[in-house]
Formats: sequence, structure tokens, C-alpha cells
Amino acid sequence: MIIFELNTWPWLNKLSLENNNHITLKNVPKIIFDKEFDSYDTIWLMGVWKRSQKSKFIASTHYGLLNDYKNALDDFSIEDVIGSPYAIYEYNVDPKLGGIDGLNTFYNELKSRNKKLILDFVPNHLSRDNPLRETHSEYFIQGSEIDSQINPTTFFKANNKVFAHGKDPYFPAWTDTLQVNPFSKKLRKQVIETLNKIAKVCDGIRCDMAMLLTNSVFQKTWGLYAGKPLEKEFWVEIIGEVKKINPNFLFIAEVYWDMEWELIQQGFDFCYDKRLYDRLLHSPIAEIKGHLHAELEYQNHLVRFIENHDEQRAITSFGLEKSLAASMIALTLPGCKLVHYGQNLGFSIKLPVQLGRYPSEFPNNEIKIIYDDFFQVLTKEISFKGSWKLIDAKNPLLIYYWKTHSTYLIVFCNYSGYLLDDIINLDHLIGEKVHTDKILVEPIFSRKYEYRDHENFIINEDNINLSLNPWEFFILKLIIR
Repeated sequence: MIIFELNTWPWLNKLSLENNNHITLKNVPKIIFDKEFDSYDTIWLMGVWKRSQKSKFIASTHYGLLNDYKNALDDFSIEDVIGSPYAIYEYNVDPKLGGIDGLNTFYNELKSRNKKLILDFVPNHLSRDNPLRETHSEYFIQGSEIDSQINPTTFFKANNKVFAHGKDPYFPAWTDTLQVNPFSKKLRKQVIETLNKIAKVCDGIRCDMAMLLTNSVFQKTWGLYAGKPLEKEFWVEIIGEVKKINPNFLFIAEVYWDMEWELIQQGFDFCYDKRLYDRLLHSPIAEIKGHLHAELEYQNHLVRFIENHDEQRAITSFGLEKSLAASMIALTLPGCKLVHYGQNLGFSIKLPVQLGRYPSEFPNNEIKIIYDDFFQVLTKEISFKGSWKLIDAKNPLLIYYWKTHSTYLIVFCNYSGYLLDDIINLDHLIGEKVHTDKILVEPIFSRKYEYRDHENFIINEDNINLSLNPWEFFILKLIIR
């Protein structure tokens, strides 16, 4: 599965400017579905739910955020602030984005092209002015008057009650949010009802900070405020109940702190592979290879990425050459793949999620062409249904292959900043003795490698001769006749 993440509000704003027409989810031009979405089988519309006016006010007056806004938009004005998509007022599609009718139209266009739709779910908190605060205060973590006085950044008073802001155990609370209590039976029932409603308009959800709802993390965060844990873990109950009615509904977890396997065991179909992202960005190749030695059963449940709305733009954090190598690695590994809008265009400015307008950036044509060419190979050549194997190779060479029947698609990457020459024994590579006269060799993708003739690939006694530039990446197809 290859997911394309769109920050819905600024994306529609950009389409409106480009088409000189007010574009909502109801009237997205069909050419977008046919061309811009062509390389992806799943679209993630980030930020479709109705946002909080209180959150918008807080986002408009937060000193640190104001600096981020000005860094992102040279011509920033306060009208650009729309509030956080992760301080949800209600799970109804924002009317300014086209409402539920617009979402249904968008979803039907995707379904007609055999594509899936992913939406957000924020399990840990709601907006601090969410209507459920008044009607169902038992859903939320509450404190005392003393708590609001001693720790006003974590607790706030509303209508003679004291509520907690959403938080994780390591950082200050998010002051535009309201902390739910996953140990509440009534809250769980409401969550299940909400998700069954959402399941009617999409194929799955990306669950924000999903690990915060596990018993261990929630008790660490809230202690006695949370009360006694229920018999079942939150996600075991929620996912189990939703899948009774919607068995194919996908649950994707944003998760950190090495808790991926725990959440997979609790029912998630896929979990963020943030560890791979960090290692591709900062770690030596040996640690990357160590990461990829994990069991395939585990790797098949991971979401690989080098950019999303939370991270810096890939070209900014990795640099041009390294970002392309890292992207091609992430896109050819087992598991689910995620591409963020603008990543394939070389956009370099991270947009704060509280803003409704993209900065003015021109696509980097070099990056666009490379991604376009690569996706042709990715969608036509690599099925991800065969067997996958990582090959032990000298540092910093990364080699792995996909095998389907008698066809091998072998990925070679020099994930380093210096030139690499190497000779790879073919028998060792594919694990069987094959005479070279029974092999068809076809290089199917490379950025720089010169295909002078096939003798550059297979020479003398079944060896593959390599000379790779820094961060060079290519795919070789071997067909055994």
C-alpha cells in the first residue's frame, strides 16, 4: 500500500488558486484523480474534521507558533490561521472543505479508480471547547481547584469544573485540547460509535499518537487521575468492536518509543516506522541494516516514510542526494509506504498544521522527474507480493531483493557520501548456482548509473561489478530462464 498524504485545507486552497475557482472536496478536478493520484493506491486527507474556534484563537496568539508561521509564509497574516486539525471540535467534515457531501463525492471518485481513503482519528484528546465536555464530563480527566491553581498549563477551569489538557508524559500539555480518559467505559462506547460512523465514509484511519492510550503510558502520564484500568486494553477493545462490523477497516498508528510491536499485537494493521526514519537521517548504515533484519512478519506492518506533516521537508533535513536515496529505500521495503504532498516536488518549507495556505514554492523539476520515473517502475515492476530478502554486504552497500517466481528485482544503494566499488557474487546474492547464459539482465531504474552494456553488470565467473556514486541507487532485474 502506498499512501499519499494531503494537508486538505491548504491543498484545496492551492487548487482554488490554480483553477481560479473555489475548489472543495465536492469539485476537485478529475484530472487530479487521474494524474496526481495515479501512483498511489491510498489517499490520506489530513485535517477534514471541524476545527475548534477556541483552538484557532489559541493558535493565533501563541508566541512560538507565530514565529513558525512567519518562517513558513513570508506574507503571513493572522487570517492564515485556521486552528489545529488535532484539536477536533466534532467529527463532521468542515463545511468550508465541502462538508459530508463533498467528502462522499471525493470518496466515490477514489473508489471508482480502486483507491482507498484514509482519514484522521485523534484518540487522546478533543478540543478544549468540544460540546462533549458539557454533556459527558465523565469522558475526561478531571482535577481539583488546587490542580488548576498549581498547574495551570495542564489543568483549566470551565463551568465550575476542572479539566486536564491533552498531553504525553514527556512534554507540556497541549493547551488547546481536552484530555479523554480511556479507562472510562462510557468513553469507549462513544469512540466505537464514532468510528463506526467514520467507517461509512472511508477505508481506514490514521490514529494520532496512538501509544498514549495504552495502559502503561496512560498510567505513567496521569497516575491516580485516570483511575483503575479496565480489563481490556483500549485498542484491543476498540479495534475488536469496530472490526466486528467493518472487518476490512484499516487502523494505522502514529507510534513512537519502540512500541510498534505492542500496538500491532493490540490490533493495528500498520504502525509508523519512525525508527527507520531516524536511522536513515542520522545513523550509520550498519544500524539501518540491523533495523532491516527484523522479522518480516513485523516489517509487513510498518509504515515507511522520510517525510510527513510532523517532520521537516525531506530535502531540508536530508539534503537533495541523500533524500532521494532514503526515499527510494523507504518505497521499496516491505510494509506500507507513505509519501507526503510536496515531497515528490522537492518542496523545502514545512507548513505548520495550523495554517490554511501553502507558501509559494516552485517544484524542483529534477526531483519531480526522478519521482515520476521511479513510480513508473514501482507500480509496474515491484508487486510487493513476492518474497523479500536482505543481503549481507559490505558497508555502506545496501542490497535486498524481491523475488517472484524466477524473477529477481534487486535493489542496490550506496548509502554514503563517497564512491563505492564492489564485486558481488551472483550465487551468493540469489542463493543458488545459475549459469550466466541462463540469465536475462535488465537495469530498470537508476539515477546516474551508465548502462553502457550488460558486461558492466555481470562479468567473469558470475560476478556483478559495481561502481556506485555517493547516494546512488538502482534496480536490476534478473530473469532466470
